[in-house]
Amino acid sequence: MIMKFNERLKELREKSKLTQEQLAKISGVSSRMIQRYEYGTSRPRLDAAEKLAKALNVTTDQLLGNGDMLVAQAAVQSRLNSLPRK
Repeated sequence: MIMKFNERLKELREKSKLTQEQLAKISGVSSRMIQRYEYGTSRPRLDAAEKLAKALNVTTDQLLGNGDMLVAQAAVQSRLNSLPRK
């Protein structure tokens, strides 16, 4: 199952044993915005995603789930290719 951004951010933060406030202080992104990201009411701009990724010691692709999206796209393409053609 592909994890949503808000779930991924919270999981990465918790694995790093950080509170939202601590992540805010380390990353320079406000704790209010981190709350919004984790609740799924906002998505970060690229500059905020880069700050969060750096603070969590992951790549922006890992944080944003771009690798997951590529895997999902490849799976869909594989299924489409396996369908009989008319």
